[in-house]
Amino acid sequence: MNSIRAIVLAGVSHLMITTAFAADNAVIRANAAAGVAATKACIAPIDNPFHESRAYAMMHLAIHDALNAIDRKYQPYAYDKKAEPGTSADAAVAAAAYYVMSPTIQKLPAEALPNEGCVGNGIAVVEAAYVLALAVIPDGPAKTQGIALGKATAAAVLAKRAGDHADDGGPYINKTCPPPGQPGAYQCTPDRPFVAFEKWARLIWDAICSATEAMGSGPAYAGPP
Repeated sequence: MNSIRAIVLAGVSHLMITTAFAADNAVIRANAAAGVAATKACIAPIDNPFHESRAYAMMHLAIHDALNAIDRKYQPYAYDKKAEPGTSADAAVAAAAYYVMSPTIQKLPAEALPNEGCVGNGIAVVEAAYVLALAVIPDGPAKTQGIALGKATAAAVLAKRAGDHADDGGPYINKTCPPPGQPGAYQCTPDRPFVAFEKWARLIWDAICSATEAMGSGPAYAGPP
């Protein structure tokens, strides 16, 4: 991977990338770089919050499991092994972010993107960010172990999310609005005659099991009295 070439191909200035790496914290840097990548992949800031939020969530779960493997403090999400002593946390974070964001952006459906260059531009930013993140970490066993750990946690998270129905296909924008029905039945928003991502109603979330659980046991809010 050539980081400078990747940055140029993505149309992202070097200043934009280095700004994303200004914070002295590998997780904050990875988060900022992911935001740049999502923007260049045409799913941020307002284009596609569905795929965008899923990508961020999976990336941070992989980062969490990597850091948790180095210094166990919390329940793991998908990867439940202990890292080798001396493993570089920064390398693990960089690898976890890269090995989630790259394949996730690669799988973005063309139907949900405005042009053919979105995926390539997004991946170019992810690759450039990964190269720059690793460049400042000294070579050695700690770095090698960190990369291997991040790659492993990313693979574990992606495997756990593989059956969540996010990749079942479209249509992502359904322009056939349902007819008016009883109160509480979905209708299209006036002046926006389409239904977005209706198939994601089947998406499996780990934190919330059902709409009933999300809403709680109280009565639904029906507006001001």
